[in-house]
Amino acid sequence: MGDGFDVAVAAFYLAGMMYGRDSQVYNGSRTAIFAAALAMMMLGGVAGFDARSPAAAQAAPQKRPETPEELKKHQRELLDSLFARLGDADNDSTAKLLEAAIWQVWLRSGSDTVDVLMQQSIKAMNDSENVTALAILDTVVELAPGYVEGWNKRATVLYIQGQHDASLRDINKALELEPRHFGALSGLGLIKRARGDDKAALAAYRRALHVHPFLTGAREAVKELKVIVEGKGI
Repeated sequence: MGDGFDVAVAAFYLAGMMYGRDSQVYNGSRTAIFAAALAMMMLGGVAGFDARSPAAAQAAPQKRPETPEELKKHQRELLDSLFARLGDADNDSTAKLLEAAIWQVWLRSGSDTVDVLMQQSIKAMNDSENVTALAILDTVVELAPGYVEGWNKRATVLYIQGQHDASLRDINKALELEPRHFGALSGLGLIKRARGDDKAALAAYRRALHVHPFLTGAREAVKELKVIVEGKGI
């Protein structure tokens, strides 16, 4: 899959209504994001989008829906491209846009049922209904044990509840499925640091920064932990 597809889908995710004015990625550049998405879609760059007139599109043969295997393959290719771009990002704004696109890809499980459950769990977490969120996420990981974000979200809820051992187990599972998961790596660093294992915390945060050089909080954590562990500043 070429760069046109990669850029278009990333822009499409970001240009959607999922990022409103209250979003942390809203920074006044939304018009440019919409323009980029529209330009790529007009070029036919986004899978499933037809830039022709409604009548012409309706008359054309309809593309069959992706199978779960095809979706997984496309997601992997898209993530590979997004992570490559993230690693090469030279400013925080670009990195945050790529980060947001990566999160949206991670949230797509390939199952309508699991996607609905994930949205319900996120709403419960946002409403501080962590018992409900945990019950939903238990179902998610049971239904889709290969879905990385189910494990990562459950690790988050378990951490909030103070169940750090269980949270670590889910973090390790998430990283087994997706070693580049900077959210899980940050969670690993957070727990290791809370337990006084500064060396392991530093290693986790460094792994996160290797993937995401502009990750919020990780740079500061590395700077502080390096002084403690190695006895010198960056």
